[in-house]
Amino acid sequence: MSNQKLKIIYSLRIHLALQNQGFVYLTEMKNPQNMRFNCWVYEATPELLAAFDTLLKEDQRDGR
Repeated sequence: MSNQKLKIIYSLRIHLALQNQGFVYLTEMKNPQNMRFNCWVYEATPELLAAFDTLLKEDQRDGR
């Protein structure tokens, strides 16, 4: 079994922003909390986590 750590992204906007930065998701699946929506699974690399944190900080600055 792999020791790979995963990060699940529930926001389409965050997912698209990560893709625009060159990150590639491992798989797409239905959101277990609401099956009408999808979520995306990424490998939780330090680079991805840093980009994710930056996006969240930008959201807080923009009042989202």
